[in-house]
Formats: sequence, C-alpha cells, structure tokens
Amino acid sequence: MVLRQVTDYLTFVVVTPILSVAAATLGAAATSSGAIRFARDTLGLGRLIDLALRSSSIVVACSAMFTMYVVMPNTRTRLRSALLGALVSGVLWQLALTLYVNAQSSVARFNALYAGFATIPIFLVWVYVSWLVTLVGAALAAAHQHEGMLVQQRQLGAFDQELRETVGLAVTARVARTFLAGAPPWTTAALAGALQVPEALVDETVTTLVAHGVLARTAGGPVAGVILARD
Repeated sequence: MVLRQVTDYLTFVVVTPILSVAAATLGAAATSSGAIRFARDTLGLGRLIDLALRSSSIVVACSAMFTMYVVMPNTRTRLRSALLGALVSGVLWQLALTLYVNAQSSVARFNALYAGFATIPIFLVWVYVSWLVTLVGAALAAAHQHEGMLVQQRQLGAFDQELRETVGLAVTARVARTFLAGAPPWTTAALAGALQVPEALVDETVTTLVAHGVLARTAGGPVAGVILARD
C-alpha cells in the first residue's frame, strides 16, 4: 500500500509535470519564429525542423498522458487502452497549449498596462481545460478497456421484467441442481453461457437473489461461485 502511494505521488508530482513542462517548452520553441529561423538558416532543413519541433512536443505530451494512465489508476490498465487515451488527450492538450500561448501573446500586445491582470484568468482557464482534457483521455481509455461490459450494461435496459424473472428462476434452478449433485458451484460467466444471456444480466440477477438471501457467493477460490443460501 505504501509503495503504491509513493509511486502514485512520484508520478503525479515529479514525472508528469516534468514531461508537461518539456512539452510546453518544445511547443513554445516551435511557435517561436526566432528558433525556427535559426534551425532553418543553420541546418538548412526548413519546414522539416518546424515539423520536428511540433511533433516532438505532441510526443512528449502523449508520453506524459500515457504514463499517468498506466501508473495512476488503482487497477491494471491495458497498454492499448492507455495509448488510445494518451494519443487523444495529448493532441487536445497540445492544441489547448497553442491557444493559451496565442491568447497570452494577444493580450500582451493589446494593452501593456493591464496585460498582467489578464494573464491570471487566462492561466486558470488553461489549467481547467488541461485537466478536462486529461479526464477525457482517462474516460476514453476506461471505455476502450471495458467496451464489452459497457455494451452489456446498455443492453440491460432492453430486458423487461418477465425476462429478468425467468433468468432468476433458471439461475436458482441450476444452482439447486448443482448443490444436490454435489458438483462445483456455478460462476456467473458459466451461467451466462449456459443460459445464453449477457453476463451482466446474470450478475445483476445473482446480486438481487443474494440481497434477498436466496443465493450466496463463495469467498474462496480464484473465481467466486454461486451457491444456495437457504434450504
């Protein structure tokens, strides 16, 4: 537990801010005409240098988001899901950074006297948008990882009460037969396959029957089973 807290703290306080500052620095360098002109005149690569600077800023931002989505959640995140969320949030974050830099530059040129007062609300808006983008990427990664479960949950709304009662009776009957035969207990996944209904519906039905004392879930073993809770 302590090691997990230390890892989350270091990721949140050290790694992610460093990568974010690096992305902001590269983004500022990419938008600076002086840096682009220096790269063009010295190296003779022209637009390639400009493209490399802008791409590197996005890559660093995506890397920061990817690190956060893999390490921070209190569950194991699939790399593909974290990468998808990081790509979307990294690009959106870079876009928000570009708009923020342009807004600050425009305010500074508009009025030199009150420009300092205007930078504070603009900065707060950018911080809010940055966290919003971060949460959007996290939600996208979670949705991609649990796509099957979300589809099943959406399908639950189409099941009427008659079907739910039928599934409840079928589940109870199969659990009772297994108990009388002395066989190993059913799992919700096995019951869903035997009844050919979504596992989410079976799990919801079992939860209801457990709450009313009809069934019970086993505590031992790698996968929880379903047994009778009363004679």
